Amino acid sequence: MQSGCHRVRIVLGICLLACGLTGIALADDKALKSGEHKELDGQLVEMLRDVHNRGAELYNGGDVAGCYRMFQGALMAVRPALALHPELQKTIDAGLAGADRNPRVDQRAFALHDLIEKVRAELKGGTPVKPAEKMPTGKKPEEIKTVPKKAEEKKSIPVVPIAPPPEKTTESSKKDEKKSDTSKKEDKKPVGTESVQGKITFKGKPLSDGAITFVYSDKETVEGKIGADGTYGVKSAKVGRALVAIKATGTPLKYASAETSGLVVEVKKGKQTFDFSLE
Repeated sequence: MQSGCHRVRIVLGICLLACGLTGIALADDKALKSGEHKELDGQLVEMLRDVHNRGAELYNGGDVAGCYRMFQGALMAVRPALALHPELQKTIDAGLAGADRNPRVDQRAFALHDLIEKVRAELKGGTPVKPAEKMPTGKKPEEIKTVPKKAEEKKSIPVVPIAPPPEKTTESSKKDEKKSDTSKKEDKKPVGTESVQGKITFKGKPLSDGAITFVYSDKETVEGKIGADGTYGVKSAKVGRALVAIKATGTPLKYASAETSGLVVEVKKGKQTFDFSLE
């Protein structure tokens, strides 16, 4: 029922516009007196304003398809009356064709909203049309009151703008944002720490498992795992001197304690490498 009322409003809006242009279209067949073309342009500006505002109500009320059809019909009806503005006719043709190629109806409607505003601005002598306050999407714009003719000469009636279509957020973009946030957290390390890496061998052969521990004078420790190729990595090693303990399969027990291993490192600023050869 509601969509039917919208269609009736669309038909009425375009019919009113077509009726108003019946006399204007004939102007191309006879010479115009000085100043008459400005009066005709003014009438076109008023009619486009009225149709635009009806379409804005449909758009902001949720009927974007109805809004698009109203704008499309209005521009097609206005075009023949612009015989004195051939470049503007070309602008309308290009704008209608471009909007029709857009797969999204809301973006089609918004493109024709811009086109109507451009036509109105050109007819007013290239002066941009000053819009009313922006209406939030989902709410109908306030009713535009009729301004007396004398007052209209001094002040133009504002046009209700259409809220632009919202950008769609895809699931993939959300996942990418989460991955980005996670990677940022992983890259951060405590202030005053550095990354240390290296390789550990026992009797000339690389260890295949286990862990390496740095023990500082304040008893604080940091640990890294030993890979299958004997390499290890400690991401948050504090700057300073540390005793080293290495626990791995087949290595002597003395290396399992930092007090008896005899291994020491001096961690400095920047990424660095410490290799260990156990006997």
